[in-house]
Amino acid sequence: MSTGDVYTYSPKERHCLEGLAIENEHGKIIDWFWSGDVVGNQVVSPDAEDLTKIANLYDYEMTPRDGRESNQDYAPEDRLLIHSQHGLQQTHYIRKGAKPDLATRIENARERLSEAEYDARSAQRRVKSAQEALAELEAPK
Repeated sequence: MSTGDVYTYSPKERHCLEGLAIENEHGKIIDWFWSGDVVGNQVVSPDAEDLTKIANLYDYEMTPRDGRESNQDYAPEDRLLIHSQHGLQQTHYIRKGAKPDLATRIENARERLSEAEYDARSAQRRVKSAQEALAELEAPK
């Protein structure tokens, strides 16, 4: 265990606990719900059930715009997502020295194409439905 180690765990309660914790410079493992501020029961025991180290923050760097830019062009093993407020706040990191991964970018492009095709089919159905509704209204009675 060392400063910057990032852990996941299953808190016994979910109120104001994230299930993601980072070891601070004092050797305390702090649940990240409040982004590192210690409020109430935010200190996690090193003996917590299913406490699992997933990374060390110092092996990563924030993506541009203070971590607000996505890291989706990088291989999954080169990404780190630090979240708080039950995932509402997200900071994206990439492993230092990592480069965008071609296979990951291709898969992302396939997913975007699939979503666009779905949206196009849905739009076609709406157009047809609107045309039918208009034709019904305009039909002589």
